[in-house]
Amino acid sequence: MRAGNIKLEQLNKELETVDEFSVHPGEVSSFVWSRKGCPKAVPRKGRSANYTLILCVRNVKKKAVVSYRLFENEKKKIKDAKTGKVSIKKGTDAIDFYNFLKNIELPTNEQYYLLLDNSKIHKTTKELEELGLSMEELARQKNITLVYLPRYTPELNPIELCFNTVRYFTKNLPTDNEGELEESIDKIIDMINQKDLTKYLRHCQEFFSFDESGN
Repeated sequence: MRAGNIKLEQLNKELETVDEFSVHPGEVSSFVWSRKGCPKAVPRKGRSANYTLILCVRNVKKKAVVSYRLFENEKKKIKDAKTGKVSIKKGTDAIDFYNFLKNIELPTNEQYYLLLDNSKIHKTTKELEELGLSMEELARQKNITLVYLPRYTPELNPIELCFNTVRYFTKNLPTDNEGELEESIDKIIDMINQKDLTKYLRHCQEFFSFDESGN
C-alpha cells in the first residue's frame, strides 16, 4: 500500500514506523570545548567497523519502541544476474530486514500499519524468492499492512526524528568499541521510550496531503 492510499485516522491508530540507521564505534563529538585563545583539538579516532541499527516504533506517548537490533555489517558477494560480475557489498539486505520483521512482537492482535520507505530491502527481492520467502506474506501473517512512502521523502517518516536522537548521542556517549556502542544504544533507546512520539507523527503530517474523503 502507498502512503497516499491510507486514511488520516488510520495513521493515528496502530501505526508503526521502521527504518535503518548506520552507526560507527568511535564517533567524533559534534562540538568541543577549549580555553579562550587556544585552538580547538578534535580527536580523530577512525572507524573500525560499520553497524546498522534497525528500529521500529509505535505512535504512542510513552514506551514507543517496539523492537530494535544493532548488528555489524558483513561483506557479502553480490553477483549481477545480467553481467555475471561479482561485487562486494557491505550493509543491510532484505534478509536482514525480513528476519527483523519476523521477530517483531506486537502488543495486540489488532491490524497494524507499518510505515516504511521505498527501499528495495523492504520488499521481496530475488534473494528472498530463492529462499521461498515473501515480505508481503510475512506481514500478512503478522496482521501488518505495509505502507510505502514515496521515494526520497524522509521528512514523511517520524522515525527520522528518532534517528536525530541516535545521531546526537552516538557522538556524545562512549562508543569506542562494540561493547560501549551497544551500551550507549541501549541508553538511547531508553531516552526514546520517554518521548511522546505522537508529536513526531503530527510534525510529519504537515507534509501529507489528503482529499476531502480523507485519502
